[in-house]
Amino acid sequence: MKKLLLFLVGLLLLVFLSYLCFENKVENIKSDVLSRVRANLSDIQADKIKANILGNGMKTTRIVILSGQASTLQKKQEILSVIKNLAGVYGIKDLITIKKVKIPIKSPIMQSKIQDTQKLAKEKDCQNKLTNTLKDKKINFEASKAVIKKDSYPLLSSLAKVIKECPDYLVEIAGYTDSDGSSDFNLILSAKRAASVKKYLVIHENVDAKNLEARGYGEVNPIADNNTTKGKSENRRIEFNIIGGKEE
Repeated sequence: MKKLLLFLVGLLLLVFLSYLCFENKVENIKSDVLSRVRANLSDIQADKIKANILGNGMKTTRIVILSGQASTLQKKQEILSVIKNLAGVYGIKDLITIKKVKIPIKSPIMQSKIQDTQKLAKEKDCQNKLTNTLKDKKINFEASKAVIKKDSYPLLSSLAKVIKECPDYLVEIAGYTDSDGSSDFNLILSAKRAASVKKYLVIHENVDAKNLEARGYGEVNPIADNNTTKGKSENRRIEFNIIGGKEE
C-alpha cells in the first residue's frame, strides 16, 4: 500500500513538474515571438499596431493577433507580409483596420467660389498670352485704310493660336488711331480695321466668330504722344482684350 501511495505521489509530482516546464516553455515562446514581432513593427514604423498571442497552446502561442489602424491598404499589406515571414510565426489573425480619409464636403457656395477663382486664373492666363504675343509688335494696315499688310499675317496666326487655346472667352478686338484727321473719320476707320482683323481670323485662321467682338474707339485712350511721329505710330494699334465668357 505504501509503495502504491509513493508511486502515485511521484506520478503527481512528475505531472506537476512537467506542467511547470510546459508553462515556462510556453511563456518563453510567447515572449520571444512578441518581442520579435514588436521589434519588426517598430522597424517598419508601425508602432500603432498592437500585437498579442492567440492562446497558450504550443501552436496558438505562435499565432499572432494584429490589431490597430493602418494609414493605407498598402501599409497594412506591408505589415502582414513582414510578420507572416518571421521565423516561428505560424499564422496571423488580422484585425487591422484602414484609416478612413475624410473628404471635406464643399458647400455650393464654396464650390462656386473655387470655380470663379479658377475661371479668373484662366482668364488672366489667356490675357497674358495675348499681351505677350503682341509685345513689341503690331498689326499694320495700309495708310488710312482697313487693309491688313501681309507682314502682319504671321502675328495674326500667333494670336489665333492663343484664342483657340481659350475657347470659353470672348475676345475684344479693339481698334485705335492717332489724332490726325477728324474724330468721326478715325472712329469709323478704327472700327473697320478691327472688323478686318476679325474677318481675317475667322476666314484664314478658322477662329470661331463667337469668340470675337470687333470694336473701334478712334483716337481715344492714346498710349503715346500724338505730337510725335513715333507716338502717332504707337497709337495706331489693335488690342486684344478678354471681356468675358463666350456666348453660346
